[in-house]
This record gives sequence, C-alpha cells and structure tokens, in this order.
Amino acid sequence: MRERCAAQRRGDGLLWLTPARRAGAEGGWDGYMHLSVYNAWTAGLLAATAHGHPGLCGRPPEGLGRLAWRAAPGRVEADEQAGLLRLRQGRTDLLLSTRGQPVQGYSRRQADLRAAAGLALHLERAGRPLLPAPPRLPAEALRACPCRAGWTPLVACGRRLYGLARLEAVAWERTDRGLRLKGEGRPVALCRAEAQRGGQRLLEGLDWRLLGGALGRRRGLRPEPLAGHGWRLTLEWDALAGSLRYA
Repeated sequence: MRERCAAQRRGDGLLWLTPARRAGAEGGWDGYMHLSVYNAWTAGLLAATAHGHPGLCGRPPEGLGRLAWRAAPGRVEADEQAGLLRLRQGRTDLLLSTRGQPVQGYSRRQADLRAAAGLALHLERAGRPLLPAPPRLPAEALRACPCRAGWTPLVACGRRLYGLARLEAVAWERTDRGLRLKGEGRPVALCRAEAQRGGQRLLEGLDWRLLGGALGRRRGLRPEPLAGHGWRLTLEWDALAGSLRYA
C-alpha cells in the first residue's frame, strides 16, 4: 500500500485516483466524486493502519476468514464470494471479474460497468498498467458509441440497454500458457426502468427521500434479464504471448 501510494503521488502532493495517472474520465475515476474525497479516505485508512486500529490490524472478527483470498496452485488467488481472480506471474499482475457484482447505485440513466462479469479489471506488467478502467457512463453515451463499454458486450432492445453484467455459471482453470475463464449468463438491464405511472413515480420519490434509496438498491441486486437471450464467454490470458483473448 505504501509503495503504491508513493508511486501515485502528484506534483501538488495529492494522489492519482487510479494507476493510469490521468485526470478526469481519462483516468477512469467517478465523475460524481472529487479527488479530495478519495484522498481523505486513503489518508484516514493509512492513519488508522499506522496507529494499529484493531479493525485493520488486530485479530479478524469471527467469520471474516471466509472472505480472505484463497491460495490456489500456480499462484492464482481466488475470492469466490466476491467473484475475483488474481494471477501474479513474473512481473505481470492480472485481476479478473468472474460472475459480476451489484453496482453501488442502480441508476435510471447511468450504466455502471465497473463491476461487470467476465472482464479484466486490471492488467499490469513491470509496474505499468495496460488496461483502461471499466466505465460508468450515461446509457445514451453507450448507445451512441458502444465501443466505450470496453470489454462488456451490449444489447439494445427498445428503449432499454442490456449488457453482460452478471454470469449465472462460471468456471476457471490454469493452462500451460496462463489462465482461462468460462461463463454463461443472460443480458441484464444496465439501468432501472423509467417510472411510467404516477404511483410508480410517487414510490420512487418516497424511496429517495424516506428510505435512502433502499428499494432502488434492492432492484440492483437482481437486474431484469432480457427474456429469450443468453450468451457464453471465454476469457483467456496467454502469458507467453502477453495477450488477452475474449470470445
């Protein structure tokens, strides 16, 4: 953590938000958060660690052990509950998302692909990041320029936009040349449906003001799938060729 933060320091003393060391959207950070917020959070975390906060440095609470990385043969680490794979091989560090995770805020207009399924979240060789961060963009921006979705395939059906954000079945294996991830699932809605009736709009208003958006977050846990559609993916990392293959 200390070495990473030292490498992320800018000329003005603040820290770049991502390893890309770029400002704004080019760096892959959220448009709704400010640099000072992330830096304050990082500073607090480091200070709590340095002062021996029991929640960070002491004995883990009962049951927390199941969340830890599980060492696997061939230097692959897997967190099955979070849906993450990490491969450290020589000077290469690769982090893959497997089944996908719920987004922080399930918006009506913003498509959040940062925790989508079956994608490479991070690839670094010799300390140099090689992949852009997955985006969070307005759905209309993705319709106008689908390539901005990066690794995530998109499907437009009527006024709704669907994507490979979740997988229902995943499997992975080490290969002679690297790592292979396979999965199956259905396209799911990247945004909540617009309220069509007055009662629905009233309920959404009450949810926002009185329930803190709890109902909206609950819908984000199980986004609506696109009926009658499904897909399979294979993601392969070839360490010898230094390439990622997505099919």
